[in-house]
Amino acid sequence: MRKTILQILKYIGALAFGGIIGLIGVSIFMILFTDITFSELITKFANIDWADTAGYILISILSLLFSFTLHLLLHEGGHCVAGLLSGYRFVSFRIGNITLLRTNNKLRIKRFSLEGTAGQCLMMPPQKPIDDIPTVLYNLGGVLFNIIFSIIGIIIFILTTSASVASCSIIFAMIGILLALINGIPMKVGGVSNDGNNVLYLNKDTKAKEAFVYQLITNALVQDGTRPAELPDEYLSFDTDFDYKDPLAVNWLILSASVLIDRQEYDRAYTLLDHAMQHSKEIMQLFVYEIACELVFTALITGHIEQAKELYNKDLARYIEQHKNVMSAKQRISCAIALYIDKDAEKAQQIYREVCDRRDSYLMQGEVKMDLALMEKILTDKK
Repeated sequence: MRKTILQILKYIGALAFGGIIGLIGVSIFMILFTDITFSELITKFANIDWADTAGYILISILSLLFSFTLHLLLHEGGHCVAGLLSGYRFVSFRIGNITLLRTNNKLRIKRFSLEGTAGQCLMMPPQKPIDDIPTVLYNLGGVLFNIIFSIIGIIIFILTTSASVASCSIIFAMIGILLALINGIPMKVGGVSNDGNNVLYLNKDTKAKEAFVYQLITNALVQDGTRPAELPDEYLSFDTDFDYKDPLAVNWLILSASVLIDRQEYDRAYTLLDHAMQHSKEIMQLFVYEIACELVFTALITGHIEQAKELYNKDLARYIEQHKNVMSAKQRISCAIALYIDKDAEKAQQIYREVCDRRDSYLMQGEVKMDLALMEKILTDKK
């Protein structure tokens, strides 16, 4: 209960802060683009009653939330349009935990969330040699859309005679420009390369471009039902000598380990994951959790029970619980924990049955096939 109250207070605080930022932004633009002076603006504020002020702040907060949501949608839509213009094929489009995906040439909606991301547009690259696959427009499409629609917002602000429309349009423009700067100026945000950094990085490093392209391809294939074990080795990387601060390279390693697990090459997968875990301080937290999950599974299968128990702490248990409804792999790991650590075969069977019942609800259908097959194997072996 205390945690819930704190979350509510944090949310209210964020809304209040957003409203204040919106109010300040509107005030600055009124001074810059209208005949109102700073002293006149202060006088106007002093004469406004509390009811009007509260309404003004509420409108600013609602405008801020709407603008952010719409610009997020436009940003991912920009990636989609730019990808289509570059010859990419649509795979999935996600805002929050709502995902629109293409499967069997049909569009479906499923729930999927990924920690640290508010949205994502994934596409299948064109069938060309790696060097000929375009990546610039696809990566910058979101930034371009944010800028284009922000300019439209500024034009509306200049032309409108309505104070409410002017307020909402300039907040919309400011949010778009802010998102364009955050995503367009080359940098790493939370350890992840933004769109601008991707453009520079992929054009300079052939290995990075391979990782980027092959992960887009494998994501599309696995989402459409291809098991990881069926992926060709040319899409994988078993190299452990790389910069572990690079999320793209780490994700490639995790994908490759998943393929080894599906092929039941458990010792090889364990070695790969165990080596990666030794670099955990260099790896972003999301991927540390992902590596730890699969390391627990391979450690249990290969007899490193104590190591698995040590890895399976409260934080990792919470991470698995949070993602079990959208990632079948987390259920597979829970099944192994129930069998090898809890010694509870009935619980393991129940987890397996739950995945069977919900198999169509998961986004990555190839992973579901893999996880069900591996759970069947360990359940049979334990008998």
